[in-house]
Amino acid sequence: MSRINRLEATDTQSIRKWFAETVAAIGGEGWHADDSPSTIVKLSTGERLFSEEEAAIVRQAMKDVFKAARSWPEPDMVYDLAMCGSIPVEALYPGIIIDAFTSAGRLGYVSIPGREFPNLLVENGGQYAILEFPQGTGPISEHENFVLKAVLNLPADYSENPTSIPVDEENPVRFSDLFEVEDLVFDMAKSRGFRA
Repeated sequence: MSRINRLEATDTQSIRKWFAETVAAIGGEGWHADDSPSTIVKLSTGERLFSEEEAAIVRQAMKDVFKAARSWPEPDMVYDLAMCGSIPVEALYPGIIIDAFTSAGRLGYVSIPGREFPNLLVENGGQYAILEFPQGTGPISEHENFVLKAVLNLPADYSENPTSIPVDEENPVRFSDLFEVEDLVFDMAKSRGFRA
């Protein structure tokens, strides 16, 4: 019996649901979206991630997903969804939809719970920052305002204990173009003495 369900539809919500269910069904360890499902192994054990039957289901689903993702604001979200299954901030702050590049994927989409606004930990040039979404809900590709706040010192256990992340609340950087996020974080790094 397969642990993996077939992808029933190719609308964004169905695809996101399929990734979340699939990654959960295989124990939370995702995969690289470009890899052949029949050759992917669990990092922890070296065993194949999918049975032959499951690999066939995943192969067909990924073909359909890549085709559908061409119309997404950020088609490369496929890679993050395959690796993570779901984006945790979307569960912490219902209504927010991470559908655009933020650089948060490389840190595992860490979010600090309990803050006023949905947020993601981002990094560039050795500088970490919290990216906040003051509009609160909806696809971030449609948001018009964003706030960056520097992280003062990233604790080693930040992903297990995100509430321990110290944030500079005194010097927020407000901006309106999400494509500027990496440059703005890099500017924070330079202002704190980082030299490229």
